[in-house]
Amino acid sequence: MAEKELEPVIQQVMTEQNQSHETRKRLFVELEKELKRPVVSFFTSFRFPVTIEDTDADMLEGVL
Repeated sequence: MAEKELEPVIQQVMTEQNQSHETRKRLFVELEKELKRPVVSFFTSFRFPVTIEDTDADMLEGVL
């Protein structure tokens, strides 16, 4: 049985609520395989009012 299937539903919900990387990791891996290139993601908090700033763009440009 797959590991995700063994995880209790409440644990899955808490992981998603806490914005854990695990909730997106599988998708990133699949995208990289499909696109045949690395995938870089950037996201902000769903809990706090934040915006993407110029310094964020500079950091992303440095990563790329």
